[in-house]
Amino acid sequence: MSKKWKKVSSLTELPHKVLEAAYNTGIVAKDKGRSGSFLHLDQSTVFSKVEDIFHKQIELMDIKEALNKYDWLQDYWWKLVNPEKDEFTKRVEEEFSGGYFMRILPNTKITFPLQSCLLITEEGLEQKIHNIIIAEEGSDAHIITGCTLHPDTKRAAHLGITEIYVKQNATLNFSMIHHWAEDTKVRPRSGILIEENGTFVSN
Repeated sequence: MSKKWKKVSSLTELPHKVLEAAYNTGIVAKDKGRSGSFLHLDQSTVFSKVEDIFHKQIELMDIKEALNKYDWLQDYWWKLVNPEKDEFTKRVEEEFSGGYFMRILPNTKITFPLQSCLLITEEGLEQKIHNIIIAEEGSDAHIITGCTLHPDTKRAAHLGITEIYVKQNATLNFSMIHHWAEDTKVRPRSGILIEENGTFVSN
């Protein structure tokens, strides 16, 4: 049974080594210069917040919360990645701990990046994540997402499913930074749908 992390009201409440690991993947603890922040530790979402001035432009929450809130989200769930693709997608479908749901609302330009971090602190843990991003029609945003280990953790596994939808005339810049130990098994599986005149830029 993995450790259950409690939710925090600020990233600065987290242990120094956790913040240090997140920082190494581009995550800013004090939210300065960010429109929203999301952090998932091991099997728990501990922080999810949209800055006040962006509340009417962005939705950001744990994917399990989003699935409970929106029936229509099933139309996006496992539509770009086949859960039967391989043993790793099957394991995520059977039991996933969470992940992020990000939605950029129509015709909004987000001036500061959204940031997220998926971090493993527990030795030997298999982290199973499913993320969904929807850039609605005419929107423009930049996402910085980091996946990494606690500095004292050497052996783990990260299974990450990400489905990204870029609607008509939307622009999405997606910067992904991974920082793992040599003995970490990383199995990302992603699918992207780009509609007419949509733009997707990734590193």
